[in-house]
Amino acid sequence: AYGEACFQPHNEIQSLLTRVPHSAVFCAAPHGVSAQLIDSLLTAAETAGTRPRVVDISADFRFRSADAYQRVYKHPHGAPQRLAHFTCAVPEHLAESSTPHVAHPGCFASATLLASVPLLALGLTPPQLFVSGVTGSTGSGRKPVAGTHHP
Repeated sequence: AYGEACFQPHNEIQSLLTRVPHSAVFCAAPHGVSAQLIDSLLTAAETAGTRPRVVDISADFRFRSADAYQRVYKHPHGAPQRLAHFTCAVPEHLAESSTPHVAHPGCFASATLLASVPLLALGLTPPQLFVSGVTGSTGSGRKPVAGTHHP
């Protein structure tokens, strides 16, 4: 419905979210940046009385606690008060959710879920799975560093 709003600057998305009663936002900002952007969008929407739903692609809302996030990413979470409002899952696999927003689980977890959930749902495999994931030299979803990029 709002195809022209794709890939708009933060302030334009924020303005849109305050005008439409129901909307969905996919945030693909980097880890450590996404939480503050989403927090400002949701704060503006709440003030306006609108109800957007968010799918965050970064790791910012994958953990249930700010302490767990900080242990892994070595910096404080940008919006710890929002953590309880996110469920970490592949959205297509959620029949219902107790939270209004979704934190995408990341590449390895998503690949595992996309392959295994249909098999489990159809009863084609036992419920205990063992997965071995291997990344290429450019993996890890971060800035190029010596350990992951080999120009």
